[in-house]
Amino acid sequence: MTLENHGDPWSDEDEEKLRDLYPKVAATELVEEFGRTHEALKAKAKELGIRKNDNWDETETALSEGAGKRG
Repeated sequence: MTLENHGDPWSDEDEEKLRDLYPKVAATELVEEFGRTHEALKAKAKELGIRKNDNWDETETALSEGAGKRG
């Protein structure tokens, strides 16, 4: 796995995508989607004030349904 965005600034588009996906997508899928470490994703989510949904179920992820997948 390549972390192609490791250390790069976050774009407005990626911040918006994180707001949408972080509450409902498994961490391993987010790492692959964003090309950033799990720690970087958690830190950005905290900075943006977003958290996992209380009723989040790891088996139900937006990425596994094809939403937001990079092409």
